[in-house]
This record gives sequence, C-alpha cells and structure tokens, in this order.
Amino acid sequence: MNSQAVINGTVGPPEVPDNCLSGYVCIYPTSNCALLPSNTYFHYGTYKLSNQYDRHCVFNNQTGNARVWFCTDSYGKTCPLSYSARGWGIVNLTPINSIKLTS
Repeated sequence: MNSQAVINGTVGPPEVPDNCLSGYVCIYPTSNCALLPSNTYFHYGTYKLSNQYDRHCVFNNQTGNARVWFCTDSYGKTCPLSYSARGWGIVNLTPINSIKLTS
C-alpha cells in the first residue's frame, strides 16, 4: 500500500497526513489523520503496543525501502499486514500486539 488509505478493503482518498515527521511511523489516537500522532517510532525494531483498540490512522513516513509491519503477536513474528514507505491507512489495532519497522 502506498500513499492511499484502506478502510475495510476500500481504497480511500490519496491525501497524505502532513503532521508526521519524515523518517517516522505515526499512530494517531483515532481514525482521524488530521490530529496529532499519539505514538511515533523512528528506529528499526519491534515495539509492543498496549491499549490500542479500534481503528487508527497509521502513516509510515519512513523513506527508501522501509516498511512498518502490523503483528498479531508481541514479538514481531506473525505480521499479516505492512505498509511501505509513505504508505498509510486506517488500521483496526484491536488484534495488533506489536509493530515492526524494517529496512
């Protein structure tokens, strides 16, 4: 997915959120991408998520071949969804227990 929002499998408008610093992955507090991010990640690695439920806007504002993976386990091993650099969308984070940033 690259620069398009996916909501329940439907491609949404291509307006990219503009409040996430370059090089970061940003998770917003709701599905509203116009808000300020509530969580930001910069370094490659696996990060456990806690208290992240329902639908959230997520923007991978990393560059190059960087990806953010959404994982159902806490260790970054089972990751059924990912966004490439500059990819974003609305993600149901209820089943997601960690994210992994890779190059």
